[in-house]
Amino acid sequence: SFHVTGVQTCALPIFRAGAGMDYRRPRTASLERPGVPIPEDEMRVYLLRHGETAWNVEGRIQGQLDIPLSDTGRRQAVSWSRFFESIPLAAVYSSSLSRAAETAKLATGRVPIEMPELNERYFGDFQGQVWRRELETVLDFTPPGGESRDQLENRVRLGMEKIVSQHGATDAVVIVAHGGSSRVALSLAGADPKLLGNASLATLDYESGKWTVHSIRPWDA
Repeated sequence: SFHVTGVQTCALPIFRAGAGMDYRRPRTASLERPGVPIPEDEMRVYLLRHGETAWNVEGRIQGQLDIPLSDTGRRQAVSWSRFFESIPLAAVYSSSLSRAAETAKLATGRVPIEMPELNERYFGDFQGQVWRRELETVLDFTPPGGESRDQLENRVRLGMEKIVSQHGATDAVVIVAHGGSSRVALSLAGADPKLLGNASLATLDYESGKWTVHSIRPWDA
């Protein structure tokens, strides 16, 4: 079973169940403080979406095409380094796509463990197309030649389960993922699966099979 709590931390945007997101935006991510200590009996997961790419700006569907970070995306990733340098991380994970792996390395200073389970949804024939509103209803099903929503959810869930199985109850880890895969991770905690913006961070706690959203904070240039 999963649930969401709204736990207030130091100057962080808090996700409150049923109330959307309260953004108290930092001027840059690098000015953020780590917040309250990790509870003694919970594993903490810092879920970070990759930095911006040129295709994000153009509104193109990237899917599993290996589109690199833009200069802005690299700057976004580096801006998290002050935040993570004071946190004793047990491990850093990312998808196997370079935009996520590079974000992880720039943000934490560590080469991530790459996991294809964390990859973006495979959008098949839609990859490379400019996003159009009429695609929203199509994507509730299976894109032509692509991955269904159920397939995406099962894949990411198994990846998350694999990660927590490798760690103790008090470990802290970073996971760098994508819009689609991070949305699935948030839904595991019963949260309204909003799309994380580029380089935005969700902090999750895991205890005894339950995921809790601790906070969600955007990156703000």
